[in-house]
Amino acid sequence: MAQQSRKVTGTVLDYAKEPIIGANVILKGTSRGVITDVKGEFTLDNVTTASIIQISYIGYKTKEITVGQQKNLVVMLSEDSENCSGCCTDHRFYRRCCGVWNAKTSFHYRISSQYCF
Repeated sequence: MAQQSRKVTGTVLDYAKEPIIGANVILKGTSRGVITDVKGEFTLDNVTTASIIQISYIGYKTKEITVGQQKNLVVMLSEDSENCSGCCTDHRFYRRCCGVWNAKTSFHYRISSQYCF
């Protein structure tokens, strides 16, 4: 019996339950994928129950989820302290961590000080 495909939606959040904007969401083993929007939300079409969704973002551990019967996912990514430790540079208005510059006053500025020296 052929597996039926459907649409799967979801939200990608960080440890503080804030949306992660621009996270990569792909169907593992394919070139099909999307990035999350300003609310951390995504939609993938033609997903089967056997599909594995892979979610990644700079400074966070990659997560893989087998879709199964789920239609709406809430994915929480955890920080990848091994790849981010000690790589932050602090300036007056911006901070660079893991190659990404964020304004200290921006919505994205949530980098834990334990990783910055």
